[in-house]
Formats: sequence, C-alpha cells, structure tokens
Amino acid sequence: GMPKPIDYRDCPNIFFEGEYKMEFEKLSKELKKAKLILGLIEEQLKVFGNNNPAPIAFVSVDVDYYFSTVDALKIFEIGSLHLLPRVACYFDDIFTRTYCEFNGELLAINEFNDAHSNRKIGKIQGLRYFFPGNNSKAGWMEALYFMHDFKHPDYNKRDYLKNF
Repeated sequence: GMPKPIDYRDCPNIFFEGEYKMEFEKLSKELKKAKLILGLIEEQLKVFGNNNPAPIAFVSVDVDYYFSTVDALKIFEIGSLHLLPRVACYFDDIFTRTYCEFNGELLAINEFNDAHSNRKIGKIQGLRYFFPGNNSKAGWMEALYFMHDFKHPDYNKRDYLKNF
C-alpha cells in the first residue's frame, strides 16, 4: 500500500497511508510479457539505465505523490541516446480533486522544468480538437504532455507528426 505522505505536497487530503494494497501473487500470475519490478523509484532508475534500454517513447506517471513524481521524472536525466527527442507522457493526477501547481504532479513538473534548461515537460495543447465526438471530452487528454529534449541529436529532424 501507499507509504505515509511526507507533507502537503503529497496531497495527504487525497491519499492515505496503506491505500492501494497490491496483491503481488495475483498480479504476477496475470503478467504475460511485462516484468514486475518492485522497489524505490530512484534505486530502480539506476538499474534501468545500466541495462542499455531501447529509447524511451512513452512514460506513464501514476505514483500519486509529489515526492514519488520527483523521483520518477529523473528518468528524463538519462542520456539522449536512451530517449526519443520528444517523449509522450501521461500524468494521472493533475486535474480534478484539489490539485494545483503548488502540490502533486504539477508541482513536480514545474520544478523539473525550472531545474532543466534543455529538457522541458509541456502539455499537449489542443489535443481534444483532433478527436471526434465524445472522445473530445475525455479527461485523459488533459493529462498528456511531451518531454522535449531540445539538445537531442534528432530534435530538429522532421517528425512527420501531422494532425494525429
């Protein structure tokens, strides 16, 4: 389950110690191709980077707490060879409830951007206009961002991304 929130930035009014208990055995039996890696994010990122991973194209951040998000965003401090020039990101805890730019994931994103001059995480603007019908009102569209690696050797190459 969830650890104890550290302070207001972890939104203790929303998340509580012990919530979201994982049934390890049940989950392990369900996995077909994925690998379950348990441990502190900061420690696991060190191991990940040493395994010569393929370039990262997508990151889903679903760690609930501000401090956990700060650790998760350290994945973007890996070398450019292990990242695409623009990495699609999904942040599940950035809107509704009582989130704001001074707590939770939004605070972690803002601090990441302040601390990195050549890598920035920015919201994908106007995404809902590219999806027809009821999809245009889907909340998940508000949670999609790109991490831009401006110094990536391929950043200025044409990406052919048009109108999704």
